[in-house]
Amino acid sequence: GECISEKNVCDQVIDCKDASDEAGLHPQCSLSEYQCSNGQCIPEQQRCNLIVDCMDSSDESACECPDNYAKCPHSYCVSQKLICDGNTDCPNGEDELLCGDTFSCAGMFHCKSANFCLPLDNWCDGIRHCPHGDDEDS
Repeated sequence: GECISEKNVCDQVIDCKDASDEAGLHPQCSLSEYQCSNGQCIPEQQRCNLIVDCMDSSDESACECPDNYAKCPHSYCVSQKLICDGNTDCPNGEDELLCGDTFSCAGMFHCKSANFCLPLDNWCDGIRHCPHGDDEDS
């Protein structure tokens, strides 16, 4: 085997060809930390913030929101019907940005009277969901 300095063990940098200096030696992260796939610990609030903090990028994987929800950058998920509804729902108002003529509702119904998205199963279901009811117009 090869010898490396003790300070290079568990430093999130692979120094040995077989990566044994980083394998299985990682401490358990605290409750306020997220443990990356490589064992690195980062503050929990840095997970799913669209910035890679883990050296293996695992903090930005599996950050999807449920169906019909969108992710506020650096924060929580909001219902897609709240995007471009004139009210700020994301912490920094990102859900109300880019709501001009280029606004689109990929895979959803776009209310013509407003920049408002609905799940397709709400279209023509007998209930008015759009602000002016155009989801029920035939």
